Amino acid sequence: MGVTVEALIGAGIPAEEIVTVEALIRAGIPAEEIVARPVSDDPADAWPLGLKRGPARTASSAVVAARSAETVRLVLRAAAATGATVQVEGAGTNVVGCLDGSPDVVLRLAMDRIVDLDATSQLVTAEAGVMGGSLEDFLNDRGFTLGHYPQSLHHSTVGGWIATRATGTASARFGGLEQMVRGLEGVLPSGEVFRIPARPRSPGGLDVLQLLTGTEGSLAVITAASLAVARLMPETRLNGLVPDFATGLEVQRELIQRELPVGVARLLNPAETAAILNYAPGRADACLLVLSLVGESYVTDNAGQAAADAVTTVGGTVLGPDAADRWWDNRHAGPELIHGLNRDAGSFFDTIELGVPWRSAAGLAGALQSDVGELVDRLWMHSSHIYSTGTGLYLAFWIDSGDDHTACARGRAVWERVMDLADRHNGTIGHHHGIGAARSARYIESIEGRLHRSVKQALDPDGVLAARLLDG
Repeated sequence: MGVTVEALIGAGIPAEEIVTVEALIRAGIPAEEIVARPVSDDPADAWPLGLKRGPARTASSAVVAARSAETVRLVLRAAAATGATVQVEGAGTNVVGCLDGSPDVVLRLAMDRIVDLDATSQLVTAEAGVMGGSLEDFLNDRGFTLGHYPQSLHHSTVGGWIATRATGTASARFGGLEQMVRGLEGVLPSGEVFRIPARPRSPGGLDVLQLLTGTEGSLAVITAASLAVARLMPETRLNGLVPDFATGLEVQRELIQRELPVGVARLLNPAETAAILNYAPGRADACLLVLSLVGESYVTDNAGQAAADAVTTVGGTVLGPDAADRWWDNRHAGPELIHGLNRDAGSFFDTIELGVPWRSAAGLAGALQSDVGELVDRLWMHSSHIYSTGTGLYLAFWIDSGDDHTACARGRAVWERVMDLADRHNGTIGHHHGIGAARSARYIESIEGRLHRSVKQALDPDGVLAARLLDG
């Protein structure tokens, strides 16, 4: 049934806010793909500050659930013609405020087909609206895996992963999403539909795949992607208890630089260690190291012994393979976790991740533990994405201030402290959640942000695609 302007006005939406709906219908977009969204229904993703503040947008007049690239093309052309702005919305699990803004049109990609599996080339092509869990189940049934296991696996989309340059818990083995992207299809702000066929690597010149990955929908609307997959291999789990966090970082570095077939390598601070083990280890500073090794037994058996030796050599203890089951069983907890922990007035829960070279890792981790620890009521920290050159540190913190205004102010102070410490230790202000509202002010002052704005101006001079990460 078509959506009329009269019906929208009857629903209580101001007439001046729905002119774009008329424009969209006139542009030839199927009426059944256009719906009205009351401002009170406007989500804030899973961004804690947004959840506390309430609806982020004030003028979104239409949501288009696009079922094809053609619909996306028509939306962008209509928006350009009327001076409207468009923002792409994924599954709503982003935690740094990527959707904070006031677009005239919210574009949802109701495109959720797995188009092709090229088993010979180990490539899967999927539309941007495919949910991560569905894609992984599809691949597993055919003997493959993407190897991309974010906590939001079952609550996030392929398009969302590309937009934020996401990574998962087994990145030591499979890398980040940017290493999996081999081809893209999408629509530029001008309405031009493009297709970059799957390829082993960029042949030279500008690597458009990397240019469009991580830009949070600011340069193009990605409608489909070809991603590299891997054969599904056995996984062996083992765990260790190391004397302290700095020592655990050295164990992680040893494992990855010796090129052992590590999948998950997660080092937890003492507070998180006690929560996962469900008991307090005998040593107050003891930290749990959660490991998995991926591959055939003739590879992982030797690697497992090497990993065990790395733990015992530093005075640690090897634990049973089920010691970290509490973490494994809950590693894909849904977005309701953040919503629930921020529901009560004055309660504030948030997470911050960043990257750092190995040489600075222990110093930064120690500074985070002490400096951030004094600002919050409870702090968990882990090193969970390791590379030969460095690691990703991840903080989860709780604040209880009695009222939301104070809690949010304290939360923002934590963010500023963390990003300052990252700068001082040659780290990055983020790792895999994206930029969004939380980091935009710092991002736009960086060389990446300045170049991003230049590219944005060239591709989207009229500012059709709304982009929170460039708002500052």
